[in-house]
This record gives sequence, structure tokens and C-alpha cells, in this order.
Amino acid sequence: MESERFRIAFSFAGEKREFVEEVAAVLARKELIAANSYRIAEALVRQVRRTEGFPHARLAIELFTALRSPNLKAARQILAECEG
Repeated sequence: MESERFRIAFSFAGEKREFVEEVAAVLARKELIAANSYRIAEALVRQVRRTEGFPHARLAIELFTALRSPNLKAARQILAECEG
């Protein structure tokens, strides 16, 4: 899974600062949830608990898809291992 500090930047008029900060916070939360779901699924696969990892892998894929994340490929690989 890729690790980058910043993947997107926002350009906005100064009076839109509050709105843009809210949008950025929502996106950051979704990215964090997706990354955590991926890590949980990955850990469960390593423990040969694939069935338990499946819903976590699906959630990671759903969120990474919505975010157009470069981590989508890794999440799909973990899902394939969960389906196993």
C-alpha cells in the first residue's frame, strides 16, 4: 500500500476556507477508515482467517474506489486472498 503524505491539493477563494476544511476532513476520515480496513483484512489473511477479513477488504475497496486511491489495487489483491 502506498504511503504519501499529500495526494491532493485544494485551491479556493479565502471566504471558502471553512467549507474546504470540512471537505478535507471528511476525505481524510474516509482515507483513514479505508487504510485501517485494508490493514485488518491483511492481518486476518495472514492469520488464515480469510472469511473474517472479507468484509474489511470490501469496505477498503468501496472507500478506495470512491477516493480514487492508488491503494485500490492492493485492496483488490487482499479481497482475492479473502475469497481464496
